[in-house]
Amino acid sequence: MNHRGFILQAASQTRAGACEVQLCGRLENGDGFRVRERRETARFYVRSPDAAALNPTQWRDATLTPSQRTTFAGEPVTEVRATVPAVRQLTEQLDSRKVPTFEADIDPAQRYLIDRGIKGGCRIQGEAQPDNAAAGRGWLFTDPQVEPADADFAPRTLAFDIETDPKASRLLAISLYGCGADEVYVVDPRNRPMPPKAIGYPTEAAALEAFCQRVRALDADVLTGWNVIDFDLSVLARVAARTKAAFQLGRWPGAPRIRPAKGYFGSSRADIPGRLVLDGIALLRGAFVRMDDYSLDAVARSVLGEGKALSGDAKDRVGEILSNYANDLDAFALYARTDARLALEIIEALDLVNLAVARSRLTGMTPARSTFPRRSRGPAHAKTRSGTAAGRAPRTTHPSLSKCKAVVWERSWFRMLPTCAGTSHRSWRSTGRQRLYPCTGATGTSQWFEPAGSRKWLQLIRKCLVTDLNGSSFQLSMPSARASRAITRT
Repeated sequence: MNHRGFILQAASQTRAGACEVQLCGRLENGDGFRVRERRETARFYVRSPDAAALNPTQWRDATLTPSQRTTFAGEPVTEVRATVPAVRQLTEQLDSRKVPTFEADIDPAQRYLIDRGIKGGCRIQGEAQPDNAAAGRGWLFTDPQVEPADADFAPRTLAFDIETDPKASRLLAISLYGCGADEVYVVDPRNRPMPPKAIGYPTEAAALEAFCQRVRALDADVLTGWNVIDFDLSVLARVAARTKAAFQLGRWPGAPRIRPAKGYFGSSRADIPGRLVLDGIALLRGAFVRMDDYSLDAVARSVLGEGKALSGDAKDRVGEILSNYANDLDAFALYARTDARLALEIIEALDLVNLAVARSRLTGMTPARSTFPRRSRGPAHAKTRSGTAAGRAPRTTHPSLSKCKAVVWERSWFRMLPTCAGTSHRSWRSTGRQRLYPCTGATGTSQWFEPAGSRKWLQLIRKCLVTDLNGSSFQLSMPSARASRAITRT
């Protein structure tokens, strides 16, 4: 049978030295799916003269095959296949000998998608077995045939927010908004009467487990919030570890895996089986929306025209929140629910989740990897107490930002042109492990696109990229080989 779906996550793992690729996503009928591919092997490329010059014992754990691919300089290359541990060892040895390797840093799961030209949407041909491990309806495909295809996919997004004490050592509440939900789970050992849309729980563990159960029941594709990875998920993970509570948010078993930011331009990531975690701040910065203050209150006032549900002194918000928690549960619950609602409404107003999905369809990267978050640069972006950046005048939001998401989409697409052109500087130059990206020319032949200058690519991308302002669809036609100095694959 043929099944169409959209891939949300692609990962690989090693079992007894062998590589296994796992794809997670959602079918067009709304069911979740998992693909287990056990036939993939780890591989990379070296220049053919380098392969011939090295001692044969160097390749005792690998299989070498001449390839039809070439480097940008036109040099022939040899494909090296081996187990995952052997590939790591070989690349380290070659690096120590100053022998360049090609595509050695591509994860097997990403290579699986690249080799098949899959960019989000896919067609799965194979027998589907009910996945008993899934929360809800899910299907498991083992070693199927997967190929690119257009698939209807409208992501279901759920925002959440937590409230804690000033040291983030005690959980006070968890709020949810989206997918038909608007509620807050309050940790209340005193068992006080709760206001509407609030549910009380005697312990942190009980509130956390109720939250996880509700997330699985709503079955959202995307979990979001404001600083949701570095704060909300991180705090909940610590609460779960301290209270021994189950912390299961995914479509399949497995606790969230949080990966801290690495490097100056890095960003934190969270992996939840079968669901995307897209942070609102990262989505906003990745869409190149510049704000003097990226706090939820400031962005909400700029985009939506309303802020947090607090009425006291802005300098003592923590004190007001704690006071409301102790003495005014109605105000506390409203504040918590409003935070989750504002986060989702900002993202929906600017269509940021659909933008991430559209980028995924264009670049082939999963939505979580296609947000292109950026860190602040230097003291010029440091915030003063008034919320404006030190050393420059306050910047106003584009006048139509809160009314038309076309501003965000247009700015984002044109900032993406190095990726659209397949010329990521880090990917093919600075790492020393060079990489080539396949694109399809007008003749239908596979091409390898060489950098051709940002201004030239800007002109080409404006001609080739067509987006509707509602973000429901887009189309990309890559330029012909004559327009971009392409190097043919064969």
